This record gives sequence, structure tokens and C-alpha cells, in this order.
Amino acid sequence: MFGNKLLNVLALSGLLLLSVAHAQTEPPTRYFENATIPRVRALALDAALLRGWKLHKSAAHQIIFEHQLATAAHSDQNPPGVVRIFADFFTENTGVRMQLRAEEIHLLGNETEWREDVTATYRDNLSRALDSLQQQWRTFTGSSRATPFSRPAV
Repeated sequence: MFGNKLLNVLALSGLLLLSVAHAQTEPPTRYFENATIPRVRALALDAALLRGWKLHKSAAHQIIFEHQLATAAHSDQNPPGVVRIFADFFTENTGVRMQLRAEEIHLLGNETEWREDVTATYRDNLSRALDSLQQQWRTFTGSSRATPFSRPAV
């Protein structure tokens, strides 16, 4: 009987660890209640451009921002490369879910160009950016509640 309880506890612990590990590998997302994709896209675009990011590409459900890296990952690389942030937008329920991913591109435009998904590396920064956008959305909609599910003023 004690052995079965121990096995159950160990199995539950393993599942919890797997779910935490899975959450750390998924790109950060936030939900914008009562929003439309064009409004959240405009908010994200404005915020990124004000912070010095360049617009690389824009489509109906995605914006790609680009910023020159300050230093190369390897000393033999010149120029150092760029980081691109992919902002993806999904209609969900009565709002929009926004997801951010990051990619570094080295030797851009060269036949030896290589790319690396660095979402995990930039996870904290991406999450802070989403939190800031969510706060801006609440301010824009006149919400006084500190929840991302606030209703906008009519």
C-alpha cells in the first residue's frame, strides 16, 4: 500500500515537471479581451517602433520586427546579425491571443546564413513586452481592473 502511494506521488511529480518544462518551451502569449486583431497589431506596431525596432514584414495575422544585434555570437562573425521578433495574432473567444517568438539570424544574406530559435533565451523580455502591451490595452479601453480579461468602455 505504501509502495502504491509512493508510485502515485512520483508519477504526479513527473507529470508536474513535464508540464512546467513544456510551458517553458512554448512561446509566451497574452489574451486581449474584447480586442480585434487590427487593434492589437496597431498597439504592438506602435510600441515596437517607438522602442527602435524596424518593421521587417507585416501580414494580416503576423508582424515581424527586426533589430541589429550589438555583438556577434561568435568572434569570427561580421556583421553580428539580427534578432527578429515574430508577433502572431489569433482570434479567440471574444478577443485576441498574441504570441511572441524570437529568432537570431547570423550572416544575413550570405550563403552561409544560419538561424536559431532564441525564444527561450528572450522569454523574460518577451513576457515583459506582452505584459506592457496588455497594460496599454487596459489603459486604452478604460479598464480599471488589473486583469487581462477586463471589459472595454463603450
